Order: sequence, then structure tokens, then C-alpha cells
Amino acid sequence: MAISFNGIPDDLEVPGQFVEVDNSKAVSGSPPLPNRVILIGNRTTNGSAAEGQLKQILREEDGITFFGARSQLGWMCEKFKKAAKFVEVWAVALDDDGAGVVNTRTVTFTGAATSSGILRFLVHGVRIAVSVASGDDATAVATAFAAAITADPRIMFTAANTLGVATLTCVHAAEFGNDLDVRQNYYPREELDAPSGITVAIVNNDDGAGNPDVATAIASIGAEFFSTWVVGYTDAANVLAVETELADRWSPTVQQPAVAFYGLVGTHTAITTIGDARNSQFSLMVGAGDSPAPPWEVAAVVAAVSAAEPDPARPRQTLSLPNILPPAREDRFTLSERNLLLKSGVATVKVDDGGRVLVERLVTTYKTNASALPDKSFQDLTTMLTLAAMRYTLRARISQKYPRHNRVSDGTDYGTGQAVVTPSVIKGEILSLFEEWEDSAWAEDYDQFAEELIVERNASNRNRVDVRMGPDVANQFRLFAAQIQFQLCGEA
Repeated sequence: MAISFNGIPDDLEVPGQFVEVDNSKAVSGSPPLPNRVILIGNRTTNGSAAEGQLKQILREEDGITFFGARSQLGWMCEKFKKAAKFVEVWAVALDDDGAGVVNTRTVTFTGAATSSGILRFLVHGVRIAVSVASGDDATAVATAFAAAITADPRIMFTAANTLGVATLTCVHAAEFGNDLDVRQNYYPREELDAPSGITVAIVNNDDGAGNPDVATAIASIGAEFFSTWVVGYTDAANVLAVETELADRWSPTVQQPAVAFYGLVGTHTAITTIGDARNSQFSLMVGAGDSPAPPWEVAAVVAAVSAAEPDPARPRQTLSLPNILPPAREDRFTLSERNLLLKSGVATVKVDDGGRVLVERLVTTYKTNASALPDKSFQDLTTMLTLAAMRYTLRARISQKYPRHNRVSDGTDYGTGQAVVTPSVIKGEILSLFEEWEDSAWAEDYDQFAEELIVERNASNRNRVDVRMGPDVANQFRLFAAQIQFQLCGEA
């Protein structure tokens, strides 16, 4: 019998006791796919991190420290960390596009207060209260409102007043500034606090333009592996660039699978238009409707609660999205509207009776195959995550068990203890791994899997083993349908 040693040479002549340690059989079970998240968004100039610099986010306040007060990326970091404290998350910032245009909106106050009161506003989810005294005119109220906006370091606007018209200017020169929400009296009965005599009109000018090029962030990420990407831009050029990058990372030569999360706010028509224009299993766009929360915060929180779920195959439905405000009751999408969103490749959320925003179904934008025919194979996020986990555990198993082995054909009479592997040995290992997948509820039907599994020596390259497998990936319990056929018992 000849034992294959890794570090003890056969021609060693020096007396002594030499014992090596081999870890090839030390690990049992399937290792989890590394769970790392990258957030991509804009910085302001008062942060400490440079453009393109990767920073790990350990605390909620780190985003503001690194990327600046009022910044898009600072908000994304804070919301993510609040929703998933134990998920490893990093961020990379971009500067505003040099040709970008800032978004502005006007809040026009008219009249004069005939009673004292409080005007209450919600500025992209941040509450603002303006005290008004009886006799204050529109200019005085607008001045107080503008001062409250500028004084709050959380708000992504600065403000100035001219004769009763407060002009809010986004701190970022970018198209995404158009998605910032400003409204009055979001919470019930707030209008009862308002003073008499003052009226308010809010106009979003939708004049923001020019997102930065996400290619800078992609280059900064380089070969780093992140399983979840959260991107603050939904313009077609940037989404396509990320899809192209993730398609390459999913390839069998790179094997760094990831899905990118985006948020969409606005009307049903506007959201479905964006969803219909995309068709990628690597993009997940969450339609939040007329939520006060900016879309990048929605994306960050959905990605956070999904990443915090350790089981790739388990549906994310009913998971709560902390710190995401729902649309007003009358603006929430109906069941039929959400069904249409799903058909357009837009992931959906819903609102429970307590006003919490919940995940309903996380779908990718993938809808049709290369022949433009309907294809649901990559529809659900769980399918993508489960396939990524299966590939990772398969690679881990083979590399752990057979790192430096000779390859011989089945039936070879090799000595016990030799570092040798055959197609049959690999097949047995894969079948054993599938049992672990079944035990984890990632897949089902062992008999079908075993019958279809092919493991063979490559005809051209004798150092290579080729495998074809067909796991039946686990489905999710999403729908329950029942029919009640009742009877009424009449008198005899």
C-alpha cells in the first residue's frame, strides 16, 4: 500500500517523527455563499472618502462620515445598516456628473395667518414642522420653512425664500434628484394643526438631469466579490452597464454571482415603463409607488432584509421593510395593479393594516428568452440565489475533497491510500451533496437527479472530468387556492 503524502517526501533520510495534517475531510456540510453587499451612490464634498474608494460600513453613522451629510449614499448606508445590522456591507461613492443639473422645486406660501398653528411637511421621509404665529405673512412663513430645511443636515435640499416662494435645491446635480418627495400633511389629522389664512402649493420642477457613470464604481470594485449590489441610479445606461458586469461575473470563468437591487417610485405607468424596458435576471427593481421614501432607500432596505435571510431558497414575502413609509392609503397599488407590475418584471411590496411596508414578491426583470418568448426560468430572486448557492457548494466540495489528486478511470486497480479520484468517486460525492441540498430544502427528487446525473472523463482532455446535472430546484409556497362548494339544507 502506498499512501499519498502532501508534505513528507518519499526520499527523506533524516530520522524523526514527521506528521502532516490534511484537512481534505475535515469539513462536512455545505458552506454558505459569502454574503457581502456593495452600495453605489453619490457623495457630497463634506465626507472623508474619495470618489471610488471602497469603505466598509460598520455603523449607521459611517455613511454620513464617509460620504457627507445630505448625501444619497449616506442615506443608503444608514437605512441598510438599520435594517440589517449583521450583514457585511461596503459602499463606493461617485461624484456628481460635471454636466449634471440640480433638481428644484418650489413651495409657495400665500396669504397671512389669522390664527397660530403648525405647518407640517414630509421631505423625503424627514418630518419638518414650521410654527406660525397669528399675523405672520407669506414671506415670514416661507423664510421659516426655508430655514428649517437648510438647518436639518439630513435633508438633501438647501432652501431660500423670495417673497413667499421657498425654492428647494437638491444637493446633487443629478437626474435622481427628481425622485425626492416633498409633501404636506402626510400623517392623519396633521392638517388640524395648520393656521388659518395660509395656503401652500408644492411644485416639483423635474429639472434634475445627468447621473454619474457607474463605470467608475465598477472599476473601483474590481475583482472584489459582492453577492448583492444596491445601485442608486435607474437610468438605462447605468442599469445596462451593471447588467453587463454582473452577466460576466455570473459566467463559469468568473463565478462571482450577484443580483443588483434598484428602487422605483412614481405612478404605475412610470414604473411599468421602466420594468418593461428591462429583461435581465441580474436586475431586481422594486416598485414602491408613491412612497415618501426615495427609491434608493427602498432598494437598500429591500436588499438588506433579503441579505439577512440565510436561506437562499426561502421566499422573502411578508418581510417588513423598516423605516420605509408607505404611500398614502388612496395611492397604494391594488392587487390587480401589483399583478401587472410583476408581469412587467417589477418586484412588489404591500402595506399591512398597521401601515408597515412588507415584501410581497421579489422578481427580477427577466421575462423573455433570446427568442423573445415568455420564459419564467429566472423570474424569482430565490431561483437566482439558490443556483448561486448550489454552484458555490459544489465548487467548495470538489476543491476541498480533491485538491491535488490523480485522475484515473473507473476500474483502475490503484492502491488504497493514494490521492486518486475517479468519475464514480466524484459522482458519489455529488449525490452526497445533493442529499444535503435536499436536507436544506434547496432541491427535491433525489431519484430523478441520480438518474440524470452524468459524470465522465473528457474525451479530449484526459485531466478533466465533465459533469451534467439537473437538480429540481425548490419552489416557494406563494399561492393557496381553494374552492368551497357549500350546500344549503332546506326543509324536508
